[in-house]
Amino acid sequence: MSTYEIILAQFQAAQQRHAQGDFAGALALYDAVLQAKPYLEEVHANKGVVLRDMNRFEEALASFDRAIALNPDLVPAYSNRGFVLTELGRLTDALRDL
Repeated sequence: MSTYEIILAQFQAAQQRHAQGDFAGALALYDAVLQAKPYLEEVHANKGVVLRDMNRFEEALASFDRAIALNPDLVPAYSNRGFVLTELGRLTDALRDL
């Protein structure tokens, strides 16, 4: 199996675990992918969603910020960051993203 195939399999498994409610398992897999390829903005964004679902809002915010820094056109990262900012009571900041 190539490195690409391994990373793709981990990414898909993370998505599946998240969908099944296994947030810790999804987070571990996203972290494994990011260890190998830290520049994948979609993985940072997906990790942020998992962290948001775990109510780990500050960490989720950092993941969305990283995803946006890597790709300023990644629209879902903005809306998810806006949701997290709302949860943190930062409504003025949230309005810029929503």
